[in-house]
Amino acid sequence: MLTKEDLMIMYCLMGRIQVNWISIIKEHLMKIRKKVEYKIPYTVLISQFIEYFEIDIEKEVVETVKA
Repeated sequence: MLTKEDLMIMYCLMGRIQVNWISIIKEHLMKIRKKVEYKIPYTVLISQFIEYFEIDIEKEVVETVKA
């Protein structure tokens, strides 16, 4: 079941709107840990969107997140 947030993420991807993806991914990963209804890890989902829409991520900043 898609949430409002899921639809907003898809809209941003399809419209090539620049967002702070690191912040969004962190937020969703925290939700995954706490809630049963978040069954798909968002990093995998977003990676699939990036690949499908052929989004250029060459110049993106990489941030290492420690547990």
